[in-house]
Amino acid sequence: MPPSALRRVALSVAGAALLVGGGTVGFHELLHEAWHDAFYRTAVTVTLTGLDSSPRGPGAEYLTIVMALG
Repeated sequence: MPPSALRRVALSVAGAALLVGGGTVGFHELLHEAWHDAFYRTAVTVTLTGLDSSPRGPGAEYLTIVMALG
């Protein structure tokens, strides 16, 4: 893979990580949610799934995140 392609991939991954990290911190601080709830809300928001109900418990939330990103 050429260096320019690797750089684009690295910048894309860094941007996505910054978006998810910033969203998680933002929801945690603004809404006073637990970290896993803030991460779940961020994942639902950035994947545009817009789920109306939250799964019960962190395990179900993480499974939903994996399914939405998968």
